[in-house]
Amino acid sequence: MSSDRAAFHAINAITLTGFDTIIPISSFRPAGIWCIAGLNLAGALLMLVGTGWAVSRIFNLRIPDRRILLFSLAFILLATLLGSLLLRVMGYGSGAAAFLSLSAVSNSGLTLAQAPSAHSSAMQGILLPLMWAGGVGITVLIEIFDRLQKKRRMSLHARVAIGASAGFYIMGCLGFVLMLIANNLDEKYVHRSQELPQVFAQGSAFAQDTRSAGFELPMQNLGRPVDWLAMVLMLVGGGTDGTAGGLRMTTICLLLWGTRKALQGRLSPLLGYALMWTAIYLLTLFVLLLTMLLFVPEAPADRLLFLVISAVGNVGLSHEPVALTGVGLWVLNIGMMAGRILPLAMLWWMVSRLHNRTQTAVAI
Repeated sequence: MSSDRAAFHAINAITLTGFDTIIPISSFRPAGIWCIAGLNLAGALLMLVGTGWAVSRIFNLRIPDRRILLFSLAFILLATLLGSLLLRVMGYGSGAAAFLSLSAVSNSGLTLAQAPSAHSSAMQGILLPLMWAGGVGITVLIEIFDRLQKKRRMSLHARVAIGASAGFYIMGCLGFVLMLIANNLDEKYVHRSQELPQVFAQGSAFAQDTRSAGFELPMQNLGRPVDWLAMVLMLVGGGTDGTAGGLRMTTICLLLWGTRKALQGRLSPLLGYALMWTAIYLLTLFVLLLTMLLFVPEAPADRLLFLVISAVGNVGLSHEPVALTGVGLWVLNIGMMAGRILPLAMLWWMVSRLHNRTQTAVAI
């Protein structure tokens, strides 16, 4: 394996992106597989702890740093163990089950074997809940845990994160279902009620998978409308302090809330933070897309746009295994790293700006 390809695999794992590559992880030696799993675990822990500490300060949630660290580690390990046990019952090998569960919790989409089909019980009953839990945000999970024990009321941040997650999931699910039905009107199974649940199951899996997990489900060759809906959801991403990537759901919510307040004549500085983060994110996409168009001119522009959005959003979806070399491969590397470093930097910059203020909302 070349040094460029080795660097791509390492960045692909630690940024929790999970692109499918021409050299599958299953072909690695055991030491290589353990290394990828370790990078995946380290990346998930870094994102949960780093963003969780920042969100707790911005929101004034009063969750101790030590608790966020320990809760993050316990959550990853226990969720991976639970998912592994359930997948083992369904016939998966121990190694493949553990790797698949860790991949779902960390929203990386990496697999040792073929990912379960979109309408399978393994995907719907095990992997989708793990993806949601990993992506919604570690402070949200802590607040849910405390709420179940009746220790505290849930904060506005937690309620918005849960509501936004449900809203984007439902809208994405309905959008994919309508497109799947439209793409297959000439196929008999769409008109057979006993097989319609499979269409809804596919829409459900696609809606969650595109918002950062990036398991290679068979959605990439269903037509351009499906591709464009997938790109929109990849831009949205997950929660601010979760393992998912993207622009972040709370950014979208804050842009809508801030615009509504501005139309009422009440400007909020939080709208400025959201606009700044959105501008940085879109500018990053624009620069990387131009670079790809310059150095990979043989590829269709819409496919390159899909790849760039997938890389910066740390989703890892692609129409085929990534076979780029040279500059094109390093553009993806830069995009994946930017997708993790930029939101962390933005959050901690906000912490420094809001340290002596009474603002208690988050902008990304």
